[in-house]
Amino acid sequence: MTKKSEIFNTVYRLLKLMHSFDKDLIPLSLLCAIFSGITPYLAIFMSGLLLDNLHSKNYELAFYIVIFFSTLIFILSYLKEYFQKIRCKKNNCNEPKFAAFIRDKMLSYKYEKIQSPQVYQKLVLLERMISISGGVDALVAKLIIFLKGLISSLISFIMIIYLCLTLPQSDNQVLSLIASPIVSTLIICGFITLTLMIIIPKNRKFNQALQDLLQIQGKSELAITSIITDILQNYKVGATTRIYDMGDMLKQRLMDVNENDIIKCHKMFADYITNLAVFHSISKSAIIVVAYFVILVKILSNAITIGMFTTYGLMITFFTSTLMDTLSSYTTICSISNYLKYYLEILDWKECEESGSIPIEKRLDNEYEIEFKDVCFHYPDTDVEVLKNINFKLNLKEKMAIVGKNGAGKSTFIHLLVRLYKPTSGMITLNGIDIQKYDYNEYISLFSVVFQQFKMFAFSIKENVTTTKNCDEKKLREVLTQAGIMERIDELEQGVDTFLMKYNEDGVEFSGGEMQKLAIARALYKDAPYVILDEPTAALDPLSEYEIYKGFDAMVQDKTSIYISHRMSSCRFCPNIIVFDMGEIVETGSHDDLLKLDGVYSTMWNAQAQYYE
Repeated sequence: MTKKSEIFNTVYRLLKLMHSFDKDLIPLSLLCAIFSGITPYLAIFMSGLLLDNLHSKNYELAFYIVIFFSTLIFILSYLKEYFQKIRCKKNNCNEPKFAAFIRDKMLSYKYEKIQSPQVYQKLVLLERMISISGGVDALVAKLIIFLKGLISSLISFIMIIYLCLTLPQSDNQVLSLIASPIVSTLIICGFITLTLMIIIPKNRKFNQALQDLLQIQGKSELAITSIITDILQNYKVGATTRIYDMGDMLKQRLMDVNENDIIKCHKMFADYITNLAVFHSISKSAIIVVAYFVILVKILSNAITIGMFTTYGLMITFFTSTLMDTLSSYTTICSISNYLKYYLEILDWKECEESGSIPIEKRLDNEYEIEFKDVCFHYPDTDVEVLKNINFKLNLKEKMAIVGKNGAGKSTFIHLLVRLYKPTSGMITLNGIDIQKYDYNEYISLFSVVFQQFKMFAFSIKENVTTTKNCDEKKLREVLTQAGIMERIDELEQGVDTFLMKYNEDGVEFSGGEMQKLAIARALYKDAPYVILDEPTAALDPLSEYEIYKGFDAMVQDKTSIYISHRMSSCRFCPNIIVFDMGEIVETGSHDDLLKLDGVYSTMWNAQAQYYE
């Protein structure tokens, strides 16, 4: 796809999407462009006709011309402003809808897709560039200017042709020759064509340079956004930046990025703009000089009247201005579409794992059997296998522990189990059927998970635990009690309706351990047949950890539960332990059996034994 067709495709698809939000926006924009393009010419025509009638002392007709054109200009100007006002309101309303639509789509995409650093960079860059140069609303505004310019240029071109076709009424052969339709057409149209042949490549070169600058600026903006969002605007890291006196380093980092990249880009951009503006100004002046020469010859040869001289003079001046504005707006459209195309990339992503069609059998006994069969996995951007030939069956209603060193594949195993990842090879089955064939939403309803990198949100405690506006209050208190956090919540003035984090003025900042207890309560509240805790007690002291496991053990007695932990003490509660090493299952068995093997498990246990004495 060529650059032009890519830009056209981007603009077309974005407008099509905007049209799906509001079917009136594009027609209103077209009306605004048409009225904006026509109205100035009415004043130009009026001035020419008025001057001719005043010159011939036809005052009554001159009066009616003023009344007619003034009324028409007023009506069209009023309609233009009226439609423009409606368009702006709709555009302002549609921009948040557009952003919300994109963010909603993000929730349906594959987990492994949104994990990609390239995806993250594009999203941050998109948000940053929209805040600087505008989004779809800015694109629509520039398209109106572009269409207005095209309409004005078309009217001007028709008038230029009409001017060229006027016949001279002079005996002067030189004037008659220059004023003849063929020669005057060749002079004006030929010079405009020649000018455009010079201007368009110049604009194309400028547009390419602008895209290159935006790419450089985009990476720099990404660095600035990271510093501002992740550090300066994140109150949680405020203590670290102050204790270690990082202020000067952060300011210097921002200055380096600004001076070396952003300011440099802005200076280069300003130079390009200035040079292009000067070139446009010279080109515009040259066209006006040539056009006025032809107009003057036409009037000297009696081909046009004094009034028409005024009309064509104003029209040529207006034509050159709109022509340059049209070219400039096209450059801006190219610039905006260059980063808005990331919106379309997001829309083109394949959505969440193929949903499948088989429903999950509803079982009161929670007897669901899951088996890994020769499962291997590697991430899309690498050939290094994270998991190798995993063969394992999850025993029903059994508590099991998964242990291993960092990077052994424990968390990846869980991500495959809950369909956040898809096996590179092999198969995972539920009751003998490939899990990819089950309805996705029904399948994940089988699992409650506390991930190692769990997240609490700046919502109320109730919303964080129940993940819904409506909840079972009795069940909520029960799971909060079992997670060991209810007593702390009862101390709060608003109880379970208290907002977490200090983004809200009434928000409360919980400790890491308290947050983990809330995450565990959330898993308990879902009440799924499979309960998975991926490093759930990393921020807890050993006593709190023991209390959590003790209460949790009672809660999941009729469920299949999986514990992943670096702390070997959790294994005491599990009759079956799976040991991962280098992406493979190397040992299985009970705590006592594995200690006798003198392998990976016993080595890890002995290294931590001092903490369990």
